[in-house]
Amino acid sequence: MENRSVMLARAGVVLLLSTIAFAEEPIRTWTSNKGTKLEARLREYDGITITLDGGGQTYAISPTALCKADQLYLKSYAENALKEREAQLAKERAERLANTKRGTYILTLEAKMFLQGEDYYSTSIGQSVYKSLRKQGKDPLALVGYAPTNERATVYVPAHYDGENAFGIYVHISAEDGPSMPNYNSVVDARDMIMASPFGGGNKEEPMRRVMLALDTVATLKKKYRIDGANIYVGGISGGGITAMEAQLTYPDIWAGTVSHARGMNLGNFGEYYSESKEFDRNDFKRMSKMKQRFAVISGPKDFNYKHCQDSTRHWKHDGFDIRFFDVPDMGHENAPATEFEKALDWVRKEGA
Repeated sequence: MENRSVMLARAGVVLLLSTIAFAEEPIRTWTSNKGTKLEARLREYDGITITLDGGGQTYAISPTALCKADQLYLKSYAENALKEREAQLAKERAERLANTKRGTYILTLEAKMFLQGEDYYSTSIGQSVYKSLRKQGKDPLALVGYAPTNERATVYVPAHYDGENAFGIYVHISAEDGPSMPNYNSVVDARDMIMASPFGGGNKEEPMRRVMLALDTVATLKKKYRIDGANIYVGGISGGGITAMEAQLTYPDIWAGTVSHARGMNLGNFGEYYSESKEFDRNDFKRMSKMKQRFAVISGPKDFNYKHCQDSTRHWKHDGFDIRFFDVPDMGHENAPATEFEKALDWVRKEGA
């Protein structure tokens, strides 16, 4: 009399070496298309192979090796399991969405991008910023420290966000103390992006503090939403625009690109520094010019920074940066119109010409 393992092998069964219990399914009698029987528990079915645990062994079997009745049982089991899984996912999604805010609202910054203040200066360019601040008699750590929940940002989340797909982020840094949230809703809607603008990031603040608020806005959004880490962009208006450029230079692994409205950053001889930000030297810019991220600068003839934006863009391009100037007719010293921002953002995202 053949033993059960040999009989099953002849029925198209592959005997596996390891045994893994599957407590959820009951033990039942399985019959091959040749009449061989096995008392076993269904452990897994992937649509191609079923895995059974029985008699202290594990078997991988093609469904076609089973009798007709067991094939119908397996089909019914798979359909019911799929329905149960879909119902569970729908329940989890509904619970998640019930606690997920969409539309425009005020977000409390309850997460930090870095746990320690020193880590905000951990990049190679961040170290240059740290040294520059110390030379100016400023406390670098005080600039990136604040009590939890004391800072906020205005946020816009598209209505169709459902947590299934990861969304990108565009952070807009204001020139004023309050947030500057342009009406770019349709632009970010179409690109599955969340938009945010921090409070307390105006021109009167130190650039590094403004950069930190932008970073912590991203950290908080990552905590609350499903975010695509490769699709996070920074921009700003006027002084917020140059700050956005500094943010990109300092943290190239976080920001995927920059859109600066009505402001560039002059390069040249500024004492020991190579930019008007007075934080980066020539060697810093040589290293940074090799970064793969793009910079967009938007301005128009009615902007008092118009020539500055054009000239600074040429300087950056000459130094090897991937930068482009977007000339907008009738644009003054203001956030770019949504149609022009859309063009700049798509170019920065490498979706435009």
